[in-house]
Amino acid sequence: MKLYFTDLMCFQKNPANIPCKQAFNLDRLPTLSLKNDFAAYIFDRGCTLSYSSLRTECVQFHTLSDFLSEEYPYLTSLTEVPLDTLQGSLKRWLLKKGLALSYKTSHPDRKKETYGDNPILHFLTNAYQYFEGNDGTYFSKDHDIWQLESLPFPVNVSPVNGPKSLNFSKITQSSLKEQIKEAVYYRLKRASAATVSAELYALRKLCEFLHTSHEDFTDFTQFNRALLEEYLSYLYLEAGRKKNYTSELSHLKTVLETLGKLYESEHLKTLFLPTDFSKKKLPVFTFYSDAELSRLHEAYRFLDKQTARILLLHELLGLRISDTLTLKVTDIIMEPKPHLKILQQKTGNYLKKSINNDILLLLNASIKETYETYGEQEYIFVCDKDPKSPLPYKTVYYRLQVLINTHDLKDDHGNPLTAGTHIFRRTYGKKLCDLNLDDVTIASVIGHHGTGSVANYRRMSSKVLVANTKTVIDKRNDKIHKYRKGWMK
Repeated sequence: MKLYFTDLMCFQKNPANIPCKQAFNLDRLPTLSLKNDFAAYIFDRGCTLSYSSLRTECVQFHTLSDFLSEEYPYLTSLTEVPLDTLQGSLKRWLLKKGLALSYKTSHPDRKKETYGDNPILHFLTNAYQYFEGNDGTYFSKDHDIWQLESLPFPVNVSPVNGPKSLNFSKITQSSLKEQIKEAVYYRLKRASAATVSAELYALRKLCEFLHTSHEDFTDFTQFNRALLEEYLSYLYLEAGRKKNYTSELSHLKTVLETLGKLYESEHLKTLFLPTDFSKKKLPVFTFYSDAELSRLHEAYRFLDKQTARILLLHELLGLRISDTLTLKVTDIIMEPKPHLKILQQKTGNYLKKSINNDILLLLNASIKETYETYGEQEYIFVCDKDPKSPLPYKTVYYRLQVLINTHDLKDDHGNPLTAGTHIFRRTYGKKLCDLNLDDVTIASVIGHHGTGSVANYRRMSSKVLVANTKTVIDKRNDKIHKYRKGWMK
């Protein structure tokens, strides 16, 4: 019993590259019911994956089939055995067969080699979730992985860099996990998915600490100031994960207050004190110098044209990368003067931005290439796999990082150039400060709601620093001149 690649959707997309005899050998599975289950799973995967990805999964499928035949010869459904039990058995089986549990991997967008789990473990997890019904087709709070698109209410998710799912599986305390799920469900209706994801991370780190230091703790309504102070001491003295935990603790404070509302535990709303948060140092943001920008521009010729246009437009418009990647054809307004009407993904406010002829030419060239490749689409820059969606941020970042690594681009100090799409926006803000514009104008051009952040851009500008410190320096020089009494001659 075999399922040939020629029977799958990936063959219809690119038939020339698929050998006609290549197949998934279902006979290597132990029971008929498993064969039928995996046949349906593979067929569905063939509708969404490319041939090359499916060919890789074919190897993993045959390895998993051999494992199931040896260790579970009478298994009729993969979900009859808990997932963590299957994962443990598979790891022991791999070691017994002399196969590695992890592999050293290298990526062109990273300088250092990293280690990843044996892909067969991921294949098992994905298949298990599919058979369990947690593949995104329907939602249940009981699932440890929530696919955001399957929730019964709309979730505020950025189309270019927002999370697609939330993972609760690493929270080992089942009772705490249930409470956290309730809080996350509540927060998803009121905050963006990215914010809730950060809040879940802060809670997960707290749960890891509680599991190690207070294994018997099972109810967040019993969480008190003494436990919080113990956790704060651990963070600042032992954890060493970050230099600053202000943002993480702010997220933790928010979600503990939410738990206080949901479970009528008023003390959870007043656990934190202002002194629990370390004082933020004034940030000095990095920016690209003119020489660094010149080196980047020189290397853009090695990129595909559409990616090069994205980076150039991003630099010239000074937008957040989420706004650049979600530019729509209808955002271009020609009357009375050419301008863009941009819906800012972070704030939900519209930003009107005048454009010159050069920017208009770049936009029109981008639209033309998108239309020629994918037909008429809503977004100017689209995802290769799903042209109805905008190009993902991680794709642009990956291409920029590969460009820097491949061509060994350096900053002005001889270090590898930092790949950061937001650095272009900071550079844009710095150049506005160099032009001696007032704070209100700079905030309006950049798209900030207020002028509070403009000071950060001013600290990057050497011209502004010189102008702002001239009075103090002149006073100091006058005092030196008055009291030196000739000893410096």
